[in-house]
Amino acid sequence: VVALGDFGEPAAVDVLCRPRLLEDAVPEIRWATVRALGMLGDLSIVNVLSSALEDPEWVVRNQALLVITDFIRTIPEVVDGEQVKHLIRLLTIADADVHDLVVDALSRRSTRGLDEMVEAMKLKSRVVRAGVAEALGLSQDPRAVPALVNATRDPVGAVRREAARGLGRLLDPSAVEALIVVLGDADVTAAKAAVEALVAIGVPAVVSLCTALEHSISKLHRRNVILTLGGIGDRRAVVPILNNLSSTYYVVRQSAITALSSFGEDVVDDLVEMVQVSEVPIGDLVREATGDKALRLRLRAVRALGEIKNAAAVRPLRTLMREDSRELVATTQVALSK
Repeated sequence: VVALGDFGEPAAVDVLCRPRLLEDAVPEIRWATVRALGMLGDLSIVNVLSSALEDPEWVVRNQALLVITDFIRTIPEVVDGEQVKHLIRLLTIADADVHDLVVDALSRRSTRGLDEMVEAMKLKSRVVRAGVAEALGLSQDPRAVPALVNATRDPVGAVRREAARGLGRLLDPSAVEALIVVLGDADVTAAKAAVEALVAIGVPAVVSLCTALEHSISKLHRRNVILTLGGIGDRRAVVPILNNLSSTYYVVRQSAITALSSFGEDVVDDLVEMVQVSEVPIGDLVREATGDKALRLRLRAVRALGEIKNAAAVRPLRTLMREDSRELVATTQVALSK
């Protein structure tokens, strides 16, 4: 077996790929077979080599990994559709170095490989879909945008995360709406990737982000929209952000403060003027605090009124001091003290 590899006879590949050699009872035979395949073969035999990665002997598994790694490293800058298919299969290998090499090779693929990559986004393997999404994002190919937009709706968080990252690299404004949806993703890493992507896209995303704040969205979604606007730093976002200072949710109010602080001294005069003319609305909070809603909601509204420190809230808050709920009275006292 060693001689076959050393003599460099490509015709021997078919013989070496036979199960009786790769499954021989002697580990040295299996190791020598994998080594010879590495000297004579190419990416087209990755399926055979992948089976060697499951060999009970470490020396055989390691040799298979070395051969596969060498195959990937010797791929030319431009690869065709068949090579792309072989590379995609390698994404299932649980090795970080192999993953990085495969993604790099796929991102440099020729235009002939795009269809194969898009098709791979439909495969069952979440690892493959995430890897292909990563490669599409690194490709600098604007034709990858539709596939990545579709991937933001993938059922797996890791795939949505890589899709968002990729769209952030491609900087295509047509992806803004899809990325705004991901801002509310339950997967924290996907939502964070969407924030970074939209900040990278910048000004073209501002109008859509401000519009999102006008709709009823979850508090975490709203927080991420606000932080994204703060990261972009477009002055058109100042008023929409300021309006969220009256939110009943602490996490939203904090995000508004953080976002406004990112604008720096450029908007200080505008902010002072807005506060002086009571641009921060408290009507909804007062109605929620004094209404007949659940106690939990009323307490939240009272706390928010206390933090806003608007004198107009003093009178309605004082009326709550006559309430039967001790917790509500105590919370109101704290709010009035501020």
